[in-house]
Amino acid sequence: GATVLRQRAREAEDAADLEYLLEHLPQAIGLSLEGLDRVARIVRSMKEFAHADEAAMSAIDINRAIESTLIVARHEYRYVAEVHLDFAELPPVTCNGGEINQAVLNVVVNAAHAIADRRRGTDCLGHIHIRTRRERDAVVISIADDGGGIPEDRQTKIFDPFFTTKPVGSGTGLGLYLAFGIVRKHGGDIQVESKPGKGTIFRIQLPHQPALEPVRYQQNQH
Repeated sequence: GATVLRQRAREAEDAADLEYLLEHLPQAIGLSLEGLDRVARIVRSMKEFAHADEAAMSAIDINRAIESTLIVARHEYRYVAEVHLDFAELPPVTCNGGEINQAVLNVVVNAAHAIADRRRGTDCLGHIHIRTRRERDAVVISIADDGGGIPEDRQTKIFDPFFTTKPVGSGTGLGLYLAFGIVRKHGGDIQVESKPGKGTIFRIQLPHQPALEPVRYQQNQH
């Protein structure tokens, strides 16, 4: 009868733990949607990174290009460093977007490896600070790390082909060389300032077209 049905309903409710489900299901759904959104952003960034050079030379938003590069390169730094962004409002830069993405990627990977080498055997995360600024007729990208730094007698060699401080078989020595070539090809410059034991700062300068309107950038969450 009705009494038996009510009893079975209570038993079913207890078995399902409806109170727990009602409390935690919205959070679980939210996390799933957040996860799907993150996957979508990663796919979008990979497409932007991979196909940025299809249009060859074009006016691009450097801040957005850096963000896409960081999402693609996240596996290189996520376990060794936190990345901090300080983006300024910039004019569009006329360049080959794919090549500039590759140059930034190479410097970020170099920073991550420097931090990993210094902090090997510890659980401490290092820090990579990426800052963009407009300086007269150029856009400047600064990439700073708190790795072990570069010995003074090697700082003039780091952009040479095949030069590496890593053990044999651990690196090609072409990452910074390629970044240097890309930046110089675009009429820019790349400089390094390093203090052994304290870290390294790379400054990438790229010319822009001052007549173009600034790009207003709204930073997304990683």
